[in-house]
Amino acid sequence: MIKRMMWDEAYSVGVPAMDLEHQRIIQMINTLQDQFAIAGNFETAAELLSQMTQYAQEHFRHEEQLLAAHSYPRLLEQRAQHAGYRKKNQALCQATQLDIAGMPEVLHTFLRNWWTHHILEEDMRYKDFFAHLAAP
Repeated sequence: MIKRMMWDEAYSVGVPAMDLEHQRIIQMINTLQDQFAIAGNFETAAELLSQMTQYAQEHFRHEEQLLAAHSYPRLLEQRAQHAGYRKKNQALCQATQLDIAGMPEVLHTFLRNWWTHHILEEDMRYKDFFAHLAAP
C-alpha cells in the first residue's frame, strides 16, 4: 500500500491562501489513491484525476499571480517547475487512461513526491520572502 500524504504545519508556506490550496491538493491525492485502490473504479479515478489536474492549474495561476504581484525574484523558476509538472502529469495521465499496468501507482507516487518536494523545497523559499515583506 502506498503511503498517504498528511498535512503538517511543516508544509505551511506562511501564506494562508496557498496553505489552503496545498491542503486541498493533498486531500485530492489521497482521494485519488483511494479510488485507484478500489478494483475496477478507474472511471471515478479518471474523473478525480481530471478535477485534480484542473485544480492544480488554478493553484499554479494563483501562486504565480501572487508572486508576480510582489516581484518575487524566483518567479521564473516557479513557472518552470509548474511547466515541468504539467508536462509530466499529462504524460502519466495519458498512460493511466490507456490502462497500462502499474500506471496508477506510478502516477500516485509522482504526485505525492512532486508535491512534497515542491511545497517543502520550492514554495518554502517564498515563506521568508513574504515574512520579510510583512516585517516592519
